Amino acid sequence: MTTEHDWDQYGIVIVDDDDEFLDEAKRAFDGRVPTARTLADAHRSVESGEVSLVLLGPSHAHEAGIKAATILQDLDSDLALVLVAGTVTAPLLKAALRGGLTDVIEAPVTPAKLADILSDVGAKAERRPAVAAAEPYAAPVAREGRIITVMSAKGGSGKTVMATN
Repeated sequence: MTTEHDWDQYGIVIVDDDDEFLDEAKRAFDGRVPTARTLADAHRSVESGEVSLVLLGPSHAHEAGIKAATILQDLDSDLALVLVAGTVTAPLLKAALRGGLTDVIEAPVTPAKLADILSDVGAKAERRPAVAAAEPYAAPVAREGRIITVMSAKGGSGKTVMATN
């Protein structure tokens, strides 16, 4: 890959337990991004406050994997979660939408796909305020639920169907 992108300016972590995928993704980023084999390792990276993009590998391309990855967004609501899937299907996209993922791309990871995602993440990071360090004695805040509002300006648009499904 050419060095037209400065991958170091983005806080990126690649997460997957498949060595082949990790090697492929590292090559796409010129080997300059950290990797994590588990979500727990990625959790520590996100807690540092320097990560703006988590690239989830194909081993997370199922509903349970997506649900597990959303815990990272509890740490940082501006975090971009991008899933790389072998085959993008409607049920997978639906699970990703419900999980709040930023994007789903089809493997293999290519420079063009990464450039599109990183331009979106870069624009989002510019609007993002600096992350203040948490007080060491502050109690952790428990997440109790998520409220989602479904609205439409006119009747018959299917908002009740969307809200109940």
